[in-house]
Amino acid sequence: MQNIHKKNLVTIADLSPHELWRHFAAISGIPRGSYNEEKVALHIYDLAVSLGYQAIKDRVNNVLVSLPATPGYEHLEKICVQSHTDMVLQPKKDIFPIELFLEGGKVSTNGKSTLGADNGIGVAAMMAIMTDKSFNHGPLELLFTTIEETGLEGAKEFDYSLLEAKIIFNLDTEDWGQFCIGCAGGTRFTGKFKPDYSPLEGEYLKYSITLSGLLGGHSGVEIHLKRANAIKLMAELLEQLQWLGVVMADLKGGNAANAIPSKVRAVIAIPKENLAKALNAIKIFQEIVSKDYEKESPMLRFRNLKFKGNEKFFSPDSQFGILKLLNEIPDGVITMEPTNKNLVQTSSNVGIVGFERGSFAVTLLYRSSVALQIEELESFFKGMFFGNSAINSVIF
Repeated sequence: MQNIHKKNLVTIADLSPHELWRHFAAISGIPRGSYNEEKVALHIYDLAVSLGYQAIKDRVNNVLVSLPATPGYEHLEKICVQSHTDMVLQPKKDIFPIELFLEGGKVSTNGKSTLGADNGIGVAAMMAIMTDKSFNHGPLELLFTTIEETGLEGAKEFDYSLLEAKIIFNLDTEDWGQFCIGCAGGTRFTGKFKPDYSPLEGEYLKYSITLSGLLGGHSGVEIHLKRANAIKLMAELLEQLQWLGVVMADLKGGNAANAIPSKVRAVIAIPKENLAKALNAIKIFQEIVSKDYEKESPMLRFRNLKFKGNEKFFSPDSQFGILKLLNEIPDGVITMEPTNKNLVQTSSNVGIVGFERGSFAVTLLYRSSVALQIEELESFFKGMFFGNSAINSVIF
């Protein structure tokens, strides 16, 4: 970690403002995925205390730092500046320390992980305000919230009676120099159901199929780019394969509701007599997807697995119901703003699938600038789950 931190300091050495980039390099070495922000919260808290500022850290690791005004600026109204410390971990959880690279005037990573600029750059900017004595300001409250990426959970838990400021600036933005008043609302929705299982009759071969190499992205600001959703593609492939007698044992993909999933894995069993046809179908699917998504690098890896003797495979009805559901759930842009065709009004992202405590779960995140459309989508999604006769029970 120390070596990478030194490399990161070299990478950002000539960037300005230096204090901002110094802090960004520092937090790039600290784990800060959602629900794992304690270390970065302590890092911020300890920095504030060491500088003599009043600081509070609550039970969910939100941190509030109070800064007095620079002499001569006491007359200004107190303002709260807010950022969130957590980030989406793609494609894997163990990505720290993040190694920074400078390419074409932009800070990036080696492509093996997300950068964490959402909202790490906002966090770094607020930390720079604490340490840069040349920055003149009125009285400030710096609020670092947690668990934003999974539904603003840290912000919901914060005790707002602690705030004195009447104005808040949120630094979780995309475009430099632009201020946004208001934003599209979003709702996370998880449907769980318990599939039925049935024994395999005949001779089968067990395989895993992994789809990777997709760009993924943020379901809020990149949903309009029409990037491939790994879960939706795998569901389409498995729906085709089931007509060859292929049965599912597992399907797992995505790790954040608001991230377009870039990787998914399925465990299946193929009737031995249909193995050649199944392999050919997978090959053709790979070719079609590669043409449809030329700017991405979709890769299907196919690996033979050994039967352990205790595997459970979905019954035909449960498998049909799950795949029908995944293929019919809307994903991507649903409507654009009527008065601005470049602005998304309503969208949906199929973010996570997999087993949770014995139930198969599908997690979506849908957004809209029209409150009524959010309510309509929730009713629609619930109807899709409850209206699927192949699903024996639904848990929300």
